[in-house]
Amino acid sequence: MKKRLAALLAALALLALTACRAEPAPAETTAAPETTTAVPETTTAAPETTAAASETTAAASPSGSSCPAVVTAEKKEGSVEESVGYNLRTPQASSCASSAAQTINDYYAAAEGKLADFASGELYEQAMNDRTVLNLTSDYTVERNGGGILSILRSAVVSGGGESDRTTWYAETFNLASGGLYTLDDFFTVPEADYKPLLLKYADPGDADDPKAFAAAAEASFDKKRFYVTADALVFFYQPGDLGPPSSFFEVPVALLGDAFQWP
Repeated sequence: MKKRLAALLAALALLALTACRAEPAPAETTAAPETTTAVPETTTAAPETTAAASETTAAASPSGSSCPAVVTAEKKEGSVEESVGYNLRTPQASSCASSAAQTINDYYAAAEGKLADFASGELYEQAMNDRTVLNLTSDYTVERNGGGILSILRSAVVSGGGESDRTTWYAETFNLASGGLYTLDDFFTVPEADYKPLLLKYADPGDADDPKAFAAAAEASFDKKRFYVTADALVFFYQPGDLGPPSSFFEVPVALLGDAFQWP
């Protein structure tokens, strides 16, 4: 009897010992936090997908803002040691797309800075060498402000010194939704090699002495940065001296350009 009792107690002790050794098994489930830490990696990837979706949406939607800009003039006057005077009138834009307006204004702030540097540098040096007084005047006109497009024509005129005024023309056409600059390519469905001759057909030589020489000069001096748009036309232009003494502006109604033209 005692032998059976001792055997029974030994069996019970063995079962208890086996149960104690099996208890650590739940600790293996601590692998679950590793799965949890992987979730943020998937979450952080989501903004990239969201950003890509926004880019696709922007590309598929009309690029221009329907909100026109309010354009006012910022004036800057001064002189450089009484040898050079300058009077700069620069456009400043405000719009419902405030970030776009800021981009446009930053562009014109830089343009104004370049003109001021020109006045205090190259123009001042010329005035000192010629012992004369020179003046620099800049101005602008708004050619189009609507349909998501702001197109501005600017001029910078050097006068004085007993010489004829020297005018340089500039033009910028902005996307009012982003503030980015449009290029001439953005307004055509065909490459430059095709739209350039299409435009040059409208470079009227007028009363030029040699129309063939005029046409050759128009082709050689064509610069696709020199353009602006109005409500219904595209205008490309040349600096004084490119085609003769005066500046040359050629306005082409977009209806005449057919399917080659597009509003961006």
